[in-house]
Amino acid sequence: MTAPPTLPAIAQLLPHRPPMVLLDEVVSFAAEGITCSALVRASCLFVQDGQLATTVTIEHMAQAIAAHEGMRASAGQGPIDIGFLISCREMLVHQDWIQVGSVLTVRARCVSSARGLGNFACRIELGGVCVSEAELSVASPELVREWQS
Repeated sequence: MTAPPTLPAIAQLLPHRPPMVLLDEVVSFAAEGITCSALVRASCLFVQDGQLATTVTIEHMAQAIAAHEGMRASAGQGPIDIGFLISCREMLVHQDWIQVGSVLTVRARCVSSARGLGNFACRIELGGVCVSEAELSVASPELVREWQS
């Protein structure tokens, strides 16, 4: 039996640096999407009174997309670069707060991608139950520069 390939550490995939890294590890990766995990720590900048507002999970989603693109880049499809979150469609928040110590499953699935623009269906789960979901659109730096000219 062959051992599964080792997945890179989150720090190797994201342009973020502590304390803004909210993800802990990549659990699985495929061309169409990524699953990551995130422990909600008391030291997180966004935690108040032992709780994280579920609306903050939009950043977990954005970082999962960045990790997906980092995985693609590390597979020889280009350098790891910054991206831009340009829109959030219909974010649904199914509970208000997440307790410190909770382990989140963060999923991002590429719905469409063309010319430096990507749309991802994202979902945050806690114990298999969806706590938030949204569709995020992201753009590459090249596309943003093109829009500016």
